[in-house]
Amino acid sequence: MNEEEQINNNPLETERDSEVKAVIRKYSIIAVIVLSVFLMVFSTRDRVEVFNPESVISTIEETLLLFINQRLVKVNEDVGFLEIVSSDYEEVEWGEYTYEIQTRFALSESVENLYTLWKYRVRDDTLDLLGYSSDGENWLEP
Repeated sequence: MNEEEQINNNPLETERDSEVKAVIRKYSIIAVIVLSVFLMVFSTRDRVEVFNPESVISTIEETLLLFINQRLVKVNEDVGFLEIVSSDYEEVEWGEYTYEIQTRFALSESVENLYTLWKYRVRDDTLDLLGYSSDGENWLEP
């Protein structure tokens, strides 16, 4: 037998090679995960730092119109207009804002007030309606 055949037939060498490959595979996976988290954190940081909280109000207005049409208006009624009367926002955590919006909207025969509370997360660009009220005191969940 030549030397190469002896190395290939040696079970200790084969076992050691498979252990080395397993360790390399394990650490490669860990390195990829760490790198992914690192890149995600730094890309989020830039997004949060340049974020303008006022820019979400137009998105809230569009989403609010959809909500009114789907949940508050009867089938044969149309929203005549939607007007934001007041808006206030506050950063509650890094990259997370709450918005209090008071709106008026016209139905066929009346003008209604609607108070809403929203949460916006810059990190994953999500907007959630937390609650709504017709009088600003008795809040309902969507």
